[in-house]
Amino acid sequence: MNDHELDERLRRADPAVPAPEALDATIDQLVAHPLAGRVRRPWRPVVAVGGALVLVGTLAAATDIDEFLLSVPPFSGLEYGADFRPASGLPYVPTEGQDRGEQCTLYVDLGGLSDDQVATVGDFWTAADPAAFAAAVHERMQNPREEDIGSPEAIESWAVVQQSLAVLDQVVPGISWGAATPGDSFEPGDPHLVSVTQLCRDDLDGLEPGE
Repeated sequence: MNDHELDERLRRADPAVPAPEALDATIDQLVAHPLAGRVRRPWRPVVAVGGALVLVGTLAAATDIDEFLLSVPPFSGLEYGADFRPASGLPYVPTEGQDRGEQCTLYVDLGGLSDDQVATVGDFWTAADPAAFAAAVHERMQNPREEDIGSPEAIESWAVVQQSLAVLDQVVPGISWGAATPGDSFEPGDPHLVSVTQLCRDDLDGLEPGE
């Protein structure tokens, strides 16, 4: 590498240098969609592939755009089958587990939404009533299905997913819980809640500068 090439690479890496217009446009589009990096507590479906159970969830390729997304809460990549995540999460205070009493935020990964639903869901999820959501989760926790009975934390996770589905069903009728098999995706008109990620204050406090 000669001096000119080194100067050029350093110039491109300088955060003060404006991003190209094409990159700005792509970032603007993605900010209205999913955001991504480190996941604190994701609740994902498990799918069977070739007789084996595979936990669904992969980070996107390490491109400049992906690195940008990984710098924004909830710091996680989209799950298999998801192509949309509202930019803002829903405030939530867990009542069980190691995050009990923490100020947390719930982010949802969605797939199979129509263009109209994508435009509606973001505002709807952001405007949802956190107190009403938490009260409904608590009520569900009192009456778990037999197959969901486990630790109190596991029951709360199930209740959060079920209440998320109930809330989203108001604007995405028929939405269901599930992830696509690796390599597949959901077609518009086949809406799915693919995962719920809980990011808490202690996660943010634990992030090192530059992470």
